Amino acid sequence: SVLCAVVMIQHVYSAGTLRTAPTRGFGSYATTRQAAACHQLQPRQNRIQAVTKEPYGYPRSTRGHRTVVRSDHPEIGEIIDPIIEWDFDQEMQGDKYDMKTNKLLHSVYLVPNLEDAVRFCEKALSMKTLRRRDLPEQKSKMAFMGYGPEGEYMTIQLQEKEDAPGYDSGDGFQGYGISLPQTTYTDIIDNEKLRPLGGVVGQPMMNWTIGPNMIPDEDPSLNKYIQRGYAIGPGEVVFEVNNQSIKDPLNKVRLCVIDLEKSIEFYEALGMRIHQKRAHLLDIPFDSRLSAIMGYGETEGESGNIELIYLYNTHELDLGETFRQISVSTPNVTAAYETMKEAGYSFFKPPSVVEGLGTEVAALRDPNGYVVVLVSEEGHKKELELAASF
Repeated sequence: SVLCAVVMIQHVYSAGTLRTAPTRGFGSYATTRQAAACHQLQPRQNRIQAVTKEPYGYPRSTRGHRTVVRSDHPEIGEIIDPIIEWDFDQEMQGDKYDMKTNKLLHSVYLVPNLEDAVRFCEKALSMKTLRRRDLPEQKSKMAFMGYGPEGEYMTIQLQEKEDAPGYDSGDGFQGYGISLPQTTYTDIIDNEKLRPLGGVVGQPMMNWTIGPNMIPDEDPSLNKYIQRGYAIGPGEVVFEVNNQSIKDPLNKVRLCVIDLEKSIEFYEALGMRIHQKRAHLLDIPFDSRLSAIMGYGETEGESGNIELIYLYNTHELDLGETFRQISVSTPNVTAAYETMKEAGYSFFKPPSVVEGLGTEVAALRDPNGYVVVLVSEEGHKKELELAASF
């Protein structure tokens, strides 16, 4: 136990000092492609290219350019001055805009067939289709899926686009975490139920032993227990299914990261708090990784979260083409933009209004290359009201 404690401390304060070869089964968070191959374990490549295409609707003159994201790359993107003025005195609280008023809205996932993905989410996972949006001029259509009203619950924006460059899932995005009460071994994780819906069992439901957290600080002998399994839906999207009851069942967007500490700092700057941080060396099944779960709720179960996952010896990530972005609402987009710039982060899209919607947005990338879009809270509410009027 002393050795394990030393190992965990080494990773917290000097990430990368100790390197071990990660196992690549579902117990160690395999990629979606490996999941689809039914546990064909493959070692992580030492150098993997990262594809960081912009979300659809954001123009890019060098579309298709492949960008390598490395752990020693300090910044991604270019700082651009805002085009919308705002009143600092009115919006700032003390010397700083309050980023904790932000909310995690949704993430965008590209699928080859929207109706197949919607049917899987509804029939297999009991989600609701909250609204749909078609953009004929962009040859795109979308469906927003979740367990409760948008703005109060986290949702998945499924998107189908006719001229999509491809559906390479990469190895960065690790899927979604959902928690449903009284999930038995065959309620969801059952091939007889999933295959007719275009899905498959990634790993059967089984008992997991969860070791102690570093944050909150827990006794080293403390163990927690949960039933967990993995389902793979159309488009190779992975769902980690947990047997537990929380307010928002769609509670995690799971992302591999290059540098855990820099990633935590970024999402703290966005106003998120750390709900838990831990090494998984004491988990059963054994799991060699570090992770942190962050969100805007008072507790982890109150609202949607981001799970940041560091697999040992990760220097680069292939971000793929299917996971498009994370959307965060904020009362004042330009104030949030200025706050993030002051914290040292670069934007590739300054505050501007989305044509056809009238919603103000700004976009940047986190230290790993994942796109984060700041969305006007008021503009998002008007968008929902407009959708409800039809």
